[in-house]
Amino acid sequence: MPERQSETNETPKMLTLTDLKARGWTDALVKQFLGEPDATKPNPHYRKAAPMRLYALARVEQAESQEEWQQAKARASRRSEASKKVSARKAAELVEQASQMRITVDRLPTETVIEQAIASYNAYNWEIAWRHGEAFEPATESSDPTFLDRITVNYIRHHLTSYDTHLEQLVGQIGVRQAGKVIRRRIYDAIAKAYPEYAQECERQMQARYGALSEQQEEA
Repeated sequence: MPERQSETNETPKMLTLTDLKARGWTDALVKQFLGEPDATKPNPHYRKAAPMRLYALARVEQAESQEEWQQAKARASRRSEASKKVSARKAAELVEQASQMRITVDRLPTETVIEQAIASYNAYNWEIAWRHGEAFEPATESSDPTFLDRITVNYIRHHLTSYDTHLEQLVGQIGVRQAGKVIRRRIYDAIAKAYPEYAQECERQMQARYGALSEQQEEA
């Protein structure tokens, strides 16, 4: 077994796991054909992380010259490509599912929605402030209009739409990021139609999350 060192100066003749993966190695190939590293060194980015494993270039090249390694690498590449295709298909299916989900928005009088948004905001943040022993300035109908628009749209999104339920259906699935974006876009559009007075705030929140993309760009 190669002698392990606690520290070593990295030279062009030593390769990290990142270097190996750039050459087509996988964790399984490293375990099968290289085994223990030739040396280790402290992680330069995270002091508490496990030491970096280093492998002698000569030993790597010797393994790569073996027909057995080349065949194993080819099989790993085929599996990787197949896995990518399956993932891409599942992601596309999830995005399509998100685009077909039924979106509903409960319409209440504006004054009622604002009152409920203020009450919800204050209840939530009052509990957090009390738990941490911090001061809390409650929202009121006299608060900054921009602030009130923000918390009101947030309240509508979480309490008067199917937003949270739809996102829960995506958890852990492949393509969740893009599908979540589709749902958010549709939710904000639905809120803007049900509450035209908050259309500008809906667009502001979408842009704050994803950048100033036009609807055409997002669908491309």
